[in-house]
Order: sequence, then C-alpha cells, then structure tokens
Amino acid sequence: MTIDYYQKYCLECKHFCLDLGSPAYSEYTPGEAACLSCDKGHWCLGCGDDYERYYKERICTARTCPDFELDPELAKIGKCL
Repeated sequence: MTIDYYQKYCLECKHFCLDLGSPAYSEYTPGEAACLSCDKGHWCLGCGDDYERYYKERICTARTCPDFELDPELAKIGKCL
C-alpha cells in the first residue's frame, strides 16, 4: 500500500487507539489480545478479526469521518520518514 500523505488516515487521528493487550497473552492463557480501534467507536479490530482483509479499509475511514482530529505528533512520524 502506498501512503498518500495528503489523505487522512486513522493512524494520524487523536482517537486512534493501539492496545497492546496483556504480556504473554495466548489463546490458552487469560488476558487480552492486542486491538486497534477508534475511541469514538467507528471501528475496532481485535482478536479473531481478519486484519489482512479489513486493516486498510479501517484506517482509511478517516477520509470521511466527522470525528477525525489530526494528532500533530502522530502525523509527523510518517512525513519525516
């Protein structure tokens, strides 16, 4: 995927959340798996979701999201690479 830095992506939004889950989590131990989500409730990708199928679709939600708020610190990361 080529990133167009003139588009909006959820990865640059103040409401983007990356929850790394619990250390040593597995399907056999208690705890929480990692999860990507929108704190405004627009989408969530968690354990059992098909990341390969939905990841690109979800992070591009920002293009039409009424709650998108650019996080200047997150936005700098990609543009500085």
